[in-house]
Amino acid sequence: MKKIALLIGTALLSTVAIYGQFRTTSLTDMRFGFQVSPTLSWMDTNDNTINNNGMIAGIRMGLVGEFYFRPNYAFTTGIGYAFSQGGRLLHDLPGDFWNKTPALTGIDSLAAGTELRFRMRYIEIPLGLRMQSREFGYVRYFLEPHLMISIRNKATGQLQAPATFYENLDIKQETAGLLLSWGIGGGLEYSITQSNALSSGIYFQRLINDMTRDTGTIYHPELGTQVEGSKATLFVLSLRSAIIF
Repeated sequence: MKKIALLIGTALLSTVAIYGQFRTTSLTDMRFGFQVSPTLSWMDTNDNTINNNGMIAGIRMGLVGEFYFRPNYAFTTGIGYAFSQGGRLLHDLPGDFWNKTPALTGIDSLAAGTELRFRMRYIEIPLGLRMQSREFGYVRYFLEPHLMISIRNKATGQLQAPATFYENLDIKQETAGLLLSWGIGGGLEYSITQSNALSSGIYFQRLINDMTRDTGTIYHPELGTQVEGSKATLFVLSLRSAIIF
């Protein structure tokens, strides 16, 4: 984590230096900054026998960029790193879960009540549209719908079942490597100087594609053995704080 933070910090300083050389006299053309966002994430599925069983706390950090095409409208993007994104899924039916995970080879039957805990790390690239109000004193308000491209960097799992417990499992083979989400955020920005500002807002994000690869099976009391084909959806709520240059 220290190496990642160092890389992001180096990229931030480089971006600020380049921006300082090429910025125009207009302060509304381009702006860059750095954001840190505590998060709460959870998962759910479209299968009523596989349900959300709790949230996971995490954090995001990274660079942000705003490219204004009108005084109060901008395209937004950036690059960042998200730690501990995921959730906990409770399986009401017995089955064979995470069967592509090497540490679970040979375990082909887990009891009803098995909980699978996902803890993911992602490289993230947001693409959004920022709409903001005129300035009231030193404050302006904004709304930002966006899409998020997430590239899986690490996937760790914990499996807890009656009489069975595994943690720190490498579950990359059980999860999708590329995710697409939609989201919306809003908040306020406080101007410190003519070119620097502090921004704070609440953002919500919902996954569009399936977070899992559905490699397991479930044992249905009436239908027998079935492929576990549910769609797992990730939800993230974050409190974003940013400093804008």
